[in-house]
Amino acid sequence: MTVLVLTTPIDRADVPVLCSHARAIVRRMPADRLVVEVRCRGSIDLGTIDALLCLQLTVCRLGSRLCLRTTSGDLVSFIRFLGLEEELPSLATSAVEPLGEPEHREQSIGVEEEADAGDPAGRDLQDLD
Repeated sequence: MTVLVLTTPIDRADVPVLCSHARAIVRRMPADRLVVEVRCRGSIDLGTIDALLCLQLTVCRLGSRLCLRTTSGDLVSFIRFLGLEEELPSLATSAVEPLGEPEHREQSIGVEEEADAGDPAGRDLQDLD
C-alpha cells in the first residue's frame, strides 16, 4: 500500500504539483489504491475538497483509486455533508456503516381494524364482536 501525506489547507496553486506527484507514485508502484493521509491543520475548506477530487481523478485515470486516511472527523463529516463519500472514500468509514440515528417507535402488538358501517364487508366484521 502506497501512502501520500498531505497537510491542510491545500493551496489551489499546489494542486497540479500534487497530481503530478500522485501520478508518479501510481506509475512507479502500481496498486489498486493510493492512500492519502490527510493531516488537518485549521479549518477544512472547499479548496481542500477540490484538491482531493483532482487527485482522485488523476489516479482513477491510471486505473487506481484514492482512499483517504484521516484522524479528522471534521473532514469526513464535510465530505459526507457534500455527498462525496463515494468519490472520496475514507478508510475510517465502512460502506455498510449506518448514517444517522435509529428510528425509535412503539412496537405494534397486533393489527387493529375498524369497520365502516356503510361497507358490507365491514358489517360482517361487526358481527364478530
